Formats: sequence, structure tokens, C-alpha cells
Amino acid sequence: MKKILVLSLWLAGCTAAPTPIIIESDESTPIPIATATIAIATPNASPKISIAIPSPSLVVPAIPSPTRAPLLAALNKTLAAKIYRVTMTLNVKIGNAPAFGLNLQSVQNGDDAQSMYQLGAENIELIEVGGQHFVKGARALGVPNISKWYSITPDLADAVRYPFAPEEILAAIAATGLTQNFSASARETLDGINCAVWSYRPGSLADAGIGRALGLDAPNNAFEFVEQAEMKMWLCDDGALHQLMIDVAAHKVASISEKGNLKLTIHVWDFNNAAINIRAPANSEPFQLRAP
Repeated sequence: MKKILVLSLWLAGCTAAPTPIIIESDESTPIPIATATIAIATPNASPKISIAIPSPSLVVPAIPSPTRAPLLAALNKTLAAKIYRVTMTLNVKIGNAPAFGLNLQSVQNGDDAQSMYQLGAENIELIEVGGQHFVKGARALGVPNISKWYSITPDLADAVRYPFAPEEILAAIAATGLTQNFSASARETLDGINCAVWSYRPGSLADAGIGRALGLDAPNNAFEFVEQAEMKMWLCDDGALHQLMIDVAAHKVASISEKGNLKLTIHVWDFNNAAINIRAPANSEPFQLRAP
């Protein structure tokens, strides 16, 4: 639909009625008005006419970030996978407190999983298959021999499970909608596949989507003010997210000397590999906690 702008010109020194000028424009284009002065020679005078002249302008609609849709789709594809391998390393240092370090390796086939992780001095292996639970290691449980496999109850399996699961962290990031302004920074080969590396500098752990998932969202903590941060996501040509890396250095607002440092890497690959089969360990023994 077009707008019609009617301008009236009055020639100084003339008795004729104002002459209308009609300007048409598309209504989606705003018409800023500029004033021009035009000199016209006449026998009796040299009148000046002020004419409102529309200056064309281009209205450019806001363009949504092109990275959101493919990154979110890739992350959701990874989260929907039923068969895969995953590793995760998480290192956190807060002030003078002892550093927290978690190293995890796991394979997943539907509801069955086999995991091995190191947390402090503990090296624990877990197998969940066919609704049964098995553990090796787990000194904290008081098992007789940390080199043997024991069948345990579901509640004991929950007690010795690793404190942070990569799937839960990735799900927390997906829940943000990935509205952050990622930019393509490189192309690399990972897991034998070409991958685009997308980068972003989060302003907080919440901005990165991991604050609550890691229990680091309390007020007045050492990650309150971010000094520098980088978040990278590897979107590979199979349409899945294969790797996530987050590196953060921060400090407490009330105490600059109370530093917080975090580094997280999650690597997921070998999707839908039929060779991934999880079996119950041979020669396991039943284990139950002894009543005090």
C-alpha cells in the first residue's frame, strides 16, 4: 500500500493559489522530511520557496543470528542419541579451597551404560545393564576389595554415581535456546569428520548455561564477575555436536582476590555404533552396607 504526501508551495509575490505537489511512497519506507530552498527568477521578484523534500531511506529489519538454529539442532541431535561414547573433564578451583577435578569416560546403549571416572583419590567403575547395577572401586562404600566387581542396589548405585553427568550439562545449555551470538572461528577435523568450530564469550556462567547445572549459581561466589571466558562448540558435518569447551576465569565482586577458575570439556562421538554392547561383569559378588 502506498502513502500519498501532499505538499503545498506558495510563490512569494504571487496571488495564485498554492500549488500542491503529490509524492507517493511505499508505506513500509519511512519518509524523513528535509527542507530545500529553491530560487526562481520572476519578473517582479526573486522569491524563495521552501519545499519539503522526502529523503529516501532504507529500513533494514533485524536479522536473527544465523548460528542459533543449526547449533541448537546439532545439540538436540546429540542429546537424542541412544548409542554413543562420551568423555568429560571438569576442573574447578575456587579461592584457596582444594581444586575439584572429575575425569569421566562412558559408553551408552539405551538404558545400559558402562562408566569409569576418577574423582580425587577414587577410581570407580559402574555398569548398569538390564536393570542391574555393578560397581568396582568405591572405597567410600566400604567394599572388601576395590579390585572386584560387586552387584549393588539402585540406591547404592546412585550414591556412587559421578556428581555431574555430561548429558545433564548439555541439556542445561540446550535449555537456554542458544540465543548467544556465536561466530564461526575455524574448521577442524574431529572423529574423522569435518567440523565447524563456533565461539562465544559468555558474560557469566548463567550466560553459558552451566551455572545451575554445576551448582555455581549462588550469589556472591567466586564466579560472580567474569574476567575472561570462552565457549566453543564443534558442529560436525554429520549434523551432531561432537565437542563442547568452556574456559572461565572470574572473581568475587566483594573480594577480587577470591578467584574462580573453571575448565570443562565434553566430547561425544561414535553415534549408533552397533559394536557398543554392555554386559554384566563376570564373577561379581553381592554387596550390602553393613548396619552400624
